[in-house]
Amino acid sequence: MVTLMSLRRQLTALMALGALHVASSPADAQWSTTHEQFYRQASHNWQFRRNYPAADRLFNAFDYGHAILYETLLTAPAAPVSRLEQQEYDFITGRLLVKPPRVPLEESAIEVEYAKLVPEAKQMFDWAHLLHRQVYDVWADERLTPTEKDAEVQRLLRYYRSRRDVAFSSKPKDMDLMEGQPYSLAFRRRYPKFNGLIWAYHWLQVGLYEPLVTAQTREARQAGVTEAVARFRAMLEQPPSRMPKVMPMTAAIAPEFSRRYPEVAIIFDNLHSMHDVISDVLADTTVPRSRKRAEILVAARRYRDDTTSVMTVAEWQSMAVSMGIGQMGGPSVGARQPAGQPAASATPNAGVDHTSHAGHTMPAQPPLWSAELVEQRLRDAGIAARPLPPTGPHIFMSIPARSYELAEGDELQLFLYPDSAARGADTRKLDIDRVAPPNMMIKWRAQPSMIIDGNLAVIVITNDEARRQRVRDALVPLGGR
Repeated sequence: MVTLMSLRRQLTALMALGALHVASSPADAQWSTTHEQFYRQASHNWQFRRNYPAADRLFNAFDYGHAILYETLLTAPAAPVSRLEQQEYDFITGRLLVKPPRVPLEESAIEVEYAKLVPEAKQMFDWAHLLHRQVYDVWADERLTPTEKDAEVQRLLRYYRSRRDVAFSSKPKDMDLMEGQPYSLAFRRRYPKFNGLIWAYHWLQVGLYEPLVTAQTREARQAGVTEAVARFRAMLEQPPSRMPKVMPMTAAIAPEFSRRYPEVAIIFDNLHSMHDVISDVLADTTVPRSRKRAEILVAARRYRDDTTSVMTVAEWQSMAVSMGIGQMGGPSVGARQPAGQPAASATPNAGVDHTSHAGHTMPAQPPLWSAELVEQRLRDAGIAARPLPPTGPHIFMSIPARSYELAEGDELQLFLYPDSAARGADTRKLDIDRVAPPNMMIKWRAQPSMIIDGNLAVIVITNDEARRQRVRDALVPLGGR
């Protein structure tokens, strides 16, 4: 566990050494040509730090959280879950966020092995974080008019794009890159509390833009930033119940900022999505240490190019709305919405009771599956199924999966609908043989197959055909028993 004293020693060493450039390890036989680049020269530089010091210092603590996460996942894969979920989490939330560092950290001094493994990915993050900080500076500069701020943000965007070797694409990427890979969800399932902390970081990073761009006076901007920070701190109470349940999207958390600067907002969403991808690669024990660099570099190329898994801006905006701002942690300004609250139903006549209309006899309802019934069937068949933590919206189903770990790391994903019609609306859109929408390529960890009956859909992910058949036999249709 990293103590406050050791962190202070790191900071002292960093101030003596200055910026640290970490060379790649000869053992990895890699050659990186990335290089560091600093702020675009401008009069607004450091204005956010000057005018909003309490919020600015939180970013220094965030840098530590990301760095210690990657270093721990890479160098201590066999460490107990409590290493991150308890020891590091308690240190960060109980001490570091309470009194954040006054100066930015040199992350390479904390994530030493990770920085040597993939310096290219580290540079992508550093370059995007620099864009984050300079856009804050523009909107924190009270000397600039809104028109001048718009022009300056466009200059920063051009400056950011000048580094095509490390710049994230400004085209929105679909969820396949983050949740459709063999390693996807490994981190959040094993470390739900620390994952919620990372998502809370990202919520604040994009949420701070909204009061800056919507408030009309300096005082209102100050009050808005203070309120956003307070809401962030409230998320850390009773973890992970108040934390975001899905990745916060800029279009939902900062809608006016996203309308004003859609390309910048998309870059930030791609940045945060790749943070999740790297956490998954590092956390997934089925990806050997020798292949982690290659997997991360593949993901990095996909997030930089303008062609892989791209969707339209309208689809990106629609996805942000459909996922529900309450699921993302709620708005950073304005009326609160509790974290975890689903989006309001758009179904006509939702909640209206039609069962007591005079003169009508309602047909008998078919039997319905429940989670308890599925679990009982599996137990009766001698199939061990350990419930996994919730993972938020599914990549192609309209409802979240209730996931279970089977033997040897195989997985069962359970989807329970109100009725067979609702289930059919989802499964009819799929290529059942591939267990995916016709236009989507899913890189499953193992061979998937689907079981469908009434209000139930199950995806079984295994290469063990005997195990697959045992699950099928356990979940025979309700009318078949």
